[in-house]
Formats: sequence, C-alpha cells, structure tokens
Amino acid sequence: MAELTSRQFHKNLWKMADFIKSNNLEEKLEGVKNLKQCIIQANRGLAFLEKYSNYLEYKRYALVEYISNLRNAASSTVKNIYNWNQYDIYQLKTKFIYDDLVHLSKNSEFDFKEKTLTFRTKEITLEGVNLGAFDIKYDVRFQEYSVAAVNPPHEDADHPHVKGGSLCEGEGEQPIALAIKQARLCDLFDIIESILSTYNEDSPHYNIELWKGQQCEGCSEYFQDDIEECSRYRCHRHVCSNCSNTCTDCDNTFCSNHIGTCEECQEPLCDDCVYTFDDDGYNYCSDCYKKLKNQKEEEEDADDKELAENHVYQIATGFPPFEESI
Repeated sequence: MAELTSRQFHKNLWKMADFIKSNNLEEKLEGVKNLKQCIIQANRGLAFLEKYSNYLEYKRYALVEYISNLRNAASSTVKNIYNWNQYDIYQLKTKFIYDDLVHLSKNSEFDFKEKTLTFRTKEITLEGVNLGAFDIKYDVRFQEYSVAAVNPPHEDADHPHVKGGSLCEGEGEQPIALAIKQARLCDLFDIIESILSTYNEDSPHYNIELWKGQQCEGCSEYFQDDIEECSRYRCHRHVCSNCSNTCTDCDNTFCSNHIGTCEECQEPLCDDCVYTFDDDGYNYCSDCYKKLKNQKEEEEDADDKELAENHVYQIATGFPPFEESI
C-alpha cells in the first residue's frame, strides 16, 4: 500500500481490526438471539402441552420430543456462548487485533476495500523438495481463507495437502477454527504455515513424489528432466539415462528390454537395427555388418582364386598342387 502514508495505513489497520471484532461479535450475538428464540418456543410448547394435554393425550409424546429438541438446541447454544465467554467476549478487543495486524504487516498485503489480508509464508521444503513460499489469503468478512503457491513448482498442484486453494487441516482443524473465532490472526497464520511445513503420507491430496519428477521404470528413482520414453513401438516405458541407451544406428533411445550390443564393436544396438549372418547367429550393427561382410566376400574370393589357380596347375602338370609342393 505504497500510496498510503504511515498514519493512514495504521488508521486503516485500526478500522480493519474494529471490523473484525464487530464481525466476530455479531456471530456471537446471533447465537444469543437463537437461544432466546429456542426458549420462547419451548415455553410456548410447554404452555400448549399444559393447556390441552387432557384432550390431546395422543400428541403428548410428539410434543415432548419437540420440546426436548428445543432444549438440546438451547443447551448447545449456551455451551457455545460459554466457550466464547472464556476468551472472546472478554479478550476480543480492537487493540489486540490491531497489534496482530501491525505484526503481520511485515509479511502481508492488505486490501482495506475488500477486507482481506494476504500473508506470505517462508519457503516451504518437504521431503527435500522446495515448494517455495505460499500466500494465505484471509477474508475477514466471511472468516475464510485460501492457500496458493507463489511460484507453483508443479502445474497441476500447489502442495500435497492443498487442493483448489483449500487446505487439508487434519489435526489443525480445531485450533484453526478457534483462532478464527477468537480473531487471533498471528496464531491463525502460524498454525496454517506449520501444517504447510508438514507432510502426512497417510492422507495427501497429491503424493510428494509428484514434485520429485517422473519415476524411472528401470531403477524406480525420480527425475525432473533426465528421463525419456522408450522408442520401441508399444513399449512406453519411461527410463533415465542410466537405464537406457541410444542405438548406434538409428540414434533413438531404448529401455534395457529392447536394446543390446553389437558383437563386434560392443556399441548399443536396438532390436530393429540388428544384422546377422546365417552361419554365426550374432547381432551386428550396420557398419560392422558391412565390414565383416566385405571381409567374408574377400576371403571367399581369395579361396575361389586359389582354387582356380590350383585347378589350372593340375591340368598343366598332371600333378595336384599339394603333391608338387612335396
């Protein structure tokens, strides 16, 4: 609120504190009105029962049940008012709320027109994953709050225990409700920040592993970037660089199930780029296959040439080359 002077800002803080007090007390006064209405209706029911019980005997039980329900409702209201009296009616003063607002102003933004204040937490780290800071927006008119990540590290979720801006409060539900009723704003934000700083693996909206990245289906580790899908048709396995290899022929990445090695050069070779010879059954890459094929062809040519020369020699001399050499 840079456009406000310090004096104006604190004046607005005081007005907001007074509004919070009035808003909370209005809820309590409504409870008193409900209690009075219950008592009036109960008295009317008792008077009706006393006056007409002689010839409305058959309705006695229904009336007794009706009055019993009124009594229970009145008792519940009395209990709530008693709980409020323990703290709120005595302690709920503008000065105390104002002090909280002044303290919160260091890390909060105020919208005096909309009657909201937004508190920014410290950076939250869970299971070694930095989720960044969070904004807790509190609407003092409706006594409701929402939670949102300042810079969401994941596009689909802000926090394992936050969904749609709503925090899964867990065991903090009652302390939060009490802090709201008693207008203890510093305590309210401290409780919410504490819950955000804790990971409960039994009841998250989203598993923390979602922020750790994608899981490798080879080693089961999680990675943010170092992971690729196997290029084999209909495989769809996602593997990290340690659990995959790039075929030396086609340059595609494959998981360990669909890649082997060339028998000659020992380079990675996928199932689709394999060359073999009928006489040995080994797998070769295209370069090694061509080289070996040329060698085999040269050896066969040399053998054919030698055989032809021997044949010519035998015809000319009448002796086989082997006997001549002896």
